[in-house]
Amino acid sequence: MTNGDTLTCPSCGQLSPTSATWCEACGHELASEPKPECVTCGEPAIEDDGYCHSCGHRQPVPRDYVEMVDGPISAVSDRGQRHHHNEDAVAVARVDHDTAVLVVCDGVSSTPGSAEISAVAATTTAESLAAAAAGGMPPEHMAVSGDALEAAVDAAQLEASTASHDMTIDELNPPSTTLVAAVARRHSATVQVSVVWLGDSRVYWIDGEDVVEQLTVDHEIEGALTRWVGVDASHHSPQVAHYEFPLSPEADLIVCSDGMWRYFAPELGGPAGELVNRLKGDGLGGLDLVRAMVDHANEHGGHDNISVVHWAPGSSDGIAGTTVEAESDRPAAIGTIDDGADDGPTRESTESEETKESHP
Repeated sequence: MTNGDTLTCPSCGQLSPTSATWCEACGHELASEPKPECVTCGEPAIEDDGYCHSCGHRQPVPRDYVEMVDGPISAVSDRGQRHHHNEDAVAVARVDHDTAVLVVCDGVSSTPGSAEISAVAATTTAESLAAAAAGGMPPEHMAVSGDALEAAVDAAQLEASTASHDMTIDELNPPSTTLVAAVARRHSATVQVSVVWLGDSRVYWIDGEDVVEQLTVDHEIEGALTRWVGVDASHHSPQVAHYEFPLSPEADLIVCSDGMWRYFAPELGGPAGELVNRLKGDGLGGLDLVRAMVDHANEHGGHDNISVVHWAPGSSDGIAGTTVEAESDRPAAIGTIDDGADDGPTRESTESEETKESHP
């Protein structure tokens, strides 16, 4: 800052002659623009690497907290309280008035570069499934075909491997991510949900206080992943499942990373249905509901990155924009699980199977 015949150092306030290029008091480069202020200590001391020269705190970056809304589909991805970076990624797509695509990828924090891989995998999966869902009528009781689900994962695997080639990576421990995607379609008086996943991110169907269905099975052994997406996972087969539920005004479809579902445990605040129904009882829905779920995880420790994607197919905010009347006699849900070619490690794998630590 120029003040007559002197310059005021933007870092420490010391006065220097206008001919000076460096502050003699603190060494700040006077010809440069003032450094941005630290969100923690307030000092204008943020270095190019994103850390504060004064207090040492890393400054937030856009990826630390992401909100995503496509009509009635809402998503939040948050860094949490303990990690320095957010390696989760979310993607959503509203295909038409009655079809939604929800995707969560959880980058494995013990493998450098996983944040980039998770973002590529989430976006690619959502785009592939949206195109498949828009391409024509799927088989009966399916939102999309099993082939379309597997093709989306193949596309994500290819893009993740391509992205890895542009990185400097640890070849013994390359970047990787879990992947879970749900395609949900309103059809007559039902909701058809097709799910594909590798790893321990999950899908839940919650319908009031009485129905809480976990639609995925974790691919892990004692905290170590047995399936994932990445350059070292081309042999891993995704798992596929198809469900059909009654279309209900109370139903919620939740897709989330383990940074969220670990706080569904009773000792950490209550199961999934209890939490969602309590928040809905407070009048929350859509993005406000998802924000509150993420806040719940952070309030209980936020030990991991937290990602949640939500759609309430039968609410007044549903894709068709109509409220669904409750049915007195609801048919039972139809659920089928296809474990793919079963040529990769599974939940029942022995300790000799290849695994990857999902938490450092």
